[in-house]
Amino acid sequence: MVLRVPEFTLKDVKIESEKVEKEANQLAADTNAATKARMAQAKTQLAAGTVPKITAYFTCLASQLTATRATIATSYAAGETEYRRAIAEAQNHGAADEVNQLTAKMGEMFKQRDAELAKVDTQIATITQTQTRLLENIASLGQ
Repeated sequence: MVLRVPEFTLKDVKIESEKVEKEANQLAADTNAATKARMAQAKTQLAAGTVPKITAYFTCLASQLTATRATIATSYAAGETEYRRAIAEAQNHGAADEVNQLTAKMGEMFKQRDAELAKVDTQIATITQTQTRLLENIASLGQ
């Protein structure tokens, strides 16, 4: 009679659980590293395609507003020249009341000019801030 005893290996459960835990931690680390690498690649691709377009768009807007600002300043400079010519002529004719009226009107024109230029300056600042925020948001993706 042959008695067969099954063969088995008794393993230490603690050692095996540590081994499984180590393998799981390594798998998690590998997955995390791969995910970070993919996120970095996606961020780079997004930045490469988007950042130049955003920059070009906002640069165009700022250039248009800068041109508008220059046009406003030029038109008011022409008005100032006319007021100064009229004031000088009135002074030459001794018309003090007219000089005072023209000087007051020129002062009002300066206030209007300053208000219009301030509006454009505010728009330029807003565009610059918006561009900066967008680019910062893109840069912070995946962080």
